[in-house]
Amino acid sequence: MARTVADVATAEFIYVEPATKLTRVLQLIVEHRIKSLPVLDAEQRLAGIISRDDIMCALGACAAGRFAAPK
Repeated sequence: MARTVADVATAEFIYVEPATKLTRVLQLIVEHRIKSLPVLDAEQRLAGIISRDDIMCALGACAAGRFAAPK
């Protein structure tokens, strides 16, 4: 196959910042039918990747009282 990533990739993509609320990340994942999102820092560098499973575990732990509410 002679095709390259540049032939099929899009320059526009969905990402979140480290301060994005988990509920917003989940909304984006559901709306765009994707499994994970890149997390970019203030310099637009990759800070990590957050997945649907990461969010569900965090929200489940929060609901169970295992995380303290932000002050």
